[in-house]
Formats: sequence, C-alpha cells, structure tokens
Amino acid sequence: MAENLTNERGFTLVELLITIAIISILASYAIPLYSTFKLKAKTSEAKINIGSIRTCEESYKAENMEYRVCNASPRALSQVNTTKVDWQNNGGFNSIGFKPTGKVYYSYQVLVNDFNTNVYTIYAVGDLDGDKQFGIFQYTNTGSGIVNLAGGKY
Repeated sequence: MAENLTNERGFTLVELLITIAIISILASYAIPLYSTFKLKAKTSEAKINIGSIRTCEESYKAENMEYRVCNASPRALSQVNTTKVDWQNNGGFNSIGFKPTGKVYYSYQVLVNDFNTNVYTIYAVGDLDGDKQFGIFQYTNTGSGIVNLAGGKY
C-alpha cells in the first residue's frame, strides 16, 4: 500500500501558490480594462441616438420649415444616474418621430440656437460609472460631427 502513494503525482503547494499569483496578476490587469471597454460600449448608445435624432430633426424641418426644440428626456439632466431607464418623452421627441427601443443610459436634449439660420444642437448627458462626472456628447448641425465634451474618459 505504501508503494502506491510514492508513485502518485500531484501539484506541490509551491506550484499552486505560483499559479494563484499569476492568475491574480492577470486579473488585476484585466479587470480595469474590462471596465474601460464596458464604458466605451455604453457610449455607443449616445452616438447612435444622436444620429437618429439628427435624422428626425432633418425630416421634421423638411415638413415644417423649422427645427423642433426638445427638452431633456427621458429625465431631467439633474437626475441622470448610472441606471438605464425606460424612454419617457418629456420634451417633444414624439413630434419629430424619435423613440429609442428599450432603456437608455443618457438623457437627450435638442436646442435650436438660432431659428433664423437653422442652427441646432443635440446633447446626450449621462453618468455611466457613478462618479458624478457626466459624459456629454454634442452634435451641432454646422459642426464637424459628434464631439465628446467630457474629454477622453468616455
């Protein structure tokens, strides 16, 4: 019986500790990267919806000869937080034909800067990671596309 125990192979305690240390080092590197990728994925919602709102505004102008002001929806900018909420049209988005599917992270707003020159700006504001620093995207129809006003974080 004693001979069978000496022939069995297994891992030593040192080998197991080294393996656990390597996995811990890899996890400490991967978890922050995962968080960054998650934030970037959530920001794509804002960019896609800004594009949709822009299309709806242009269609609305073609029919009504003016752009439509839309107040912050689905919630006031002061109530933006990290959770997704159901879309609630609080400010006139139905009149331009915009309604996103599902829940949204961002609050959207359209301001008409100058009715004479037909300049409007679309804003998307959200706090995706709960640090009370808003991610803000802006599109102006006279500008060069969607601009990230919050800097490089989002």
